Amino acid sequence: MEKFLYKISSFIIISTSLLLLSYSYVKAEENNITKVKVRNSVASIYPVNIDVTGMSKASKDTIIKSEINGKIEKIFFHEGQKVKKGDILAIIEEKDRKTYFEYTKKLLEQREIEYNAAKSLEIKGYNSKVKLASARTNLEEAKNLLKQAETNLNNLNIYAPYDGIINLQMIEEGEFVREGSNLYEIISINPIEISAFLSEYEITKINKEKEVSVKFVNGKIYKGKINYISPKADEKNRTFEIKVSINNKNHEILSGMSASLRFLVGTRKLHKISPSLLSLNDDGVLGVKIVDKDNITRFIPIKIISEENKLMLIEGLNDEVTLITVGHEFVRNGTKVETIFMNNDGK
Repeated sequence: MEKFLYKISSFIIISTSLLLLSYSYVKAEENNITKVKVRNSVASIYPVNIDVTGMSKASKDTIIKSEINGKIEKIFFHEGQKVKKGDILAIIEEKDRKTYFEYTKKLLEQREIEYNAAKSLEIKGYNSKVKLASARTNLEEAKNLLKQAETNLNNLNIYAPYDGIINLQMIEEGEFVREGSNLYEIISINPIEISAFLSEYEITKINKEKEVSVKFVNGKIYKGKINYISPKADEKNRTFEIKVSINNKNHEILSGMSASLRFLVGTRKLHKISPSLLSLNDDGVLGVKIVDKDNITRFIPIKIISEENKLMLIEGLNDEVTLITVGHEFVRNGTKVETIFMNNDGK
């Protein structure tokens, strides 16, 4: 900002020097009042934005692990391929797991018969409660064995947990894997998330109802919605993470791309002027000179908000003012002037 103000100050000094050489102001002979050129300036409504940078990332990122030990028998999907939820990605060799599953089914049937018999005899008084309890325990163990055998059989197939893309394939056919081994990394980039960090001041200006404009390096602009606002600041830099969700059904946005985020947080009234109208008062304060209803020159301090097409957007003025466009270098605050109105051409 200091560098920017230095450029403005230099511009004012150079402009004043040139005008002193080239501009010959005219005084009304009869009353010795300086003539200045002026124009009406009416403030327009401009958006108030918060601009931050962020980065795209997958909305889901999952490492798929093996639930059992075994050899990879068949691989159906590879890196870069799209998958649907429930697709079988690979199969682990069955070996004797199906046979064991059938054995546990028959064992459960036997334990159910034994338990029912023990219960019947206990009711008639021909069996002890100890034997009934033992039969009940054997029945529960058989149920658990069948459940585990069924789970192991189901775990032979490696399924896609959601629609996505295989980012990494970490296995090959014939490879032996153990329980807990990494098999695949699957990501989802539809929707895609944009992560960014806002300051303590900025975070108070946004909410999940606000639409966000997101621009990428290729120039494309997308609309997104805030789906996460961190309830806790980062301890190092005191910023809050936010995440913006964008529809990305065509997968145009990839994970890891830089983005510029713009949050509309309000509006304000600003005047658009040429930098040549800026002045510095005796205290070095930046401002412009206007003419009041009595044709008296007034120096008004202003704040530069931004630049737009080589013009300045400023605040600090009333909604409608009469700006001195030519001759402001030669009149002081409080000087009475004669005005010559010009067209409102932005200067």
